[in-house]
Amino acid sequence: MRILIYGLSKSGTTILHTMVKASLENHLGTGIQEVFEPFEIFEESDGVRYAKEGISSTIKSSENEIVKALLDSGITPQKVLSFQKYFDKKIFIVRDPRDRFVSQIFYRWHWVHRPDKEKFLRTLRLVKYKEDNPKDIPCIFLFNQNPNFYPAFSKKMLNTYDKVMKFLGRASQDWLILKYEDLVDGNVEKLEEYLSFPIRKNVSVNKNYRGVVRSKAHGNWRKWYSQEDVVFFKPIFKKYIKYLKYDSSDWKLEYPEYLPKAHGSEYMLRIFPEGKVELKTTSETLRISAENRNIGTGLRDRFSKIFRVIKLK
Repeated sequence: MRILIYGLSKSGTTILHTMVKASLENHLGTGIQEVFEPFEIFEESDGVRYAKEGISSTIKSSENEIVKALLDSGITPQKVLSFQKYFDKKIFIVRDPRDRFVSQIFYRWHWVHRPDKEKFLRTLRLVKYKEDNPKDIPCIFLFNQNPNFYPAFSKKMLNTYDKVMKFLGRASQDWLILKYEDLVDGNVEKLEEYLSFPIRKNVSVNKNYRGVVRSKAHGNWRKWYSQEDVVFFKPIFKKYIKYLKYDSSDWKLEYPEYLPKAHGSEYMLRIFPEGKVELKTTSETLRISAENRNIGTGLRDRFSKIFRVIKLK
């Protein structure tokens, strides 16, 4: 059986890949080939092959295999559509874009992206402050502190989600569209029915991919977002949220007393290339001194002005 898992980065493709691979191997009683995040699929005289970044030789397709590819940084939608009949089972996993953006904020510091140390430290300081003061700093500011960045970024996100909707509109009827939220909640009945074998829920992600996994939860955007984020993201995500049948009218925020460090600053330190970076224990780094406690008010005023100027089309 050849299984294709496809979706955007930070949408649950890795945990789905892990669960399906372990379940199929258990069902068959033998190991299967896995092709993790190839950037190309093509056909040669000896059959279908995959190409992966950093590997000079290509991988020949196998009778029993699981292929996990990313729409936004891997095999293109057009190429997947041209090869969709080759796979026995095809799963596209989707995730609430509000949660996906929170994951993007932190995963961008993974070593594979070769992050800049100075920018990392600056963002880490902001994240640590937000963990103790959830209302004060918008999530978009954790992603990028340059206001000139936001208009272009909004267009890029609109384009990405438009690509997903166009792909799903052109995909054949034998694809399974799976929600990340159902997967992490253990609602795998539709997945089991589609694949025709039971799904193992309690599986461990391969140690090589563990840095990808952060919280394995959903709805946490309500805790991380500020009202400024709602203003910024609501027009960007509205169409896509409706398309996936999430509740586009529900933007209620929770404002907890603090945010979990394990899903924020500690995760950043865990995946950063240099491991636990030595930070100066000063008011400018690990803590904000009493005289600088007005940072939140200043940022909120700044963002109110920025978002009144930004025109989202």
